[in-house]
Amino acid sequence: MAEQDRSVAFKANLLAFVLTFFATRIVWMPYITAKFIHKEPLLQLGATRYGLAVLSILNVYWFKGIVAKLLRHMAPAAAVATAAA
Repeated sequence: MAEQDRSVAFKANLLAFVLTFFATRIVWMPYITAKFIHKEPLLQLGATRYGLAVLSILNVYWFKGIVAKLLRHMAPAAAVATAAA
């Protein structure tokens, strides 16, 4: 609403979000889930623990949309820079 989506602060925040989402949900979470899926703390969850695998797949789907949004916000700046050169 305030049209701040072109500011440097917005783009830096968006980039930080993308990087932390990738590190925690695409890399770390599947690794930890695979490592501990058959260990005692997760065994207490029963069949529900396999929902973590489904969540990992959803995270990849959501990450695709997040990257698309990042590219939409970064592309106009690159087009302007190319046109000015």
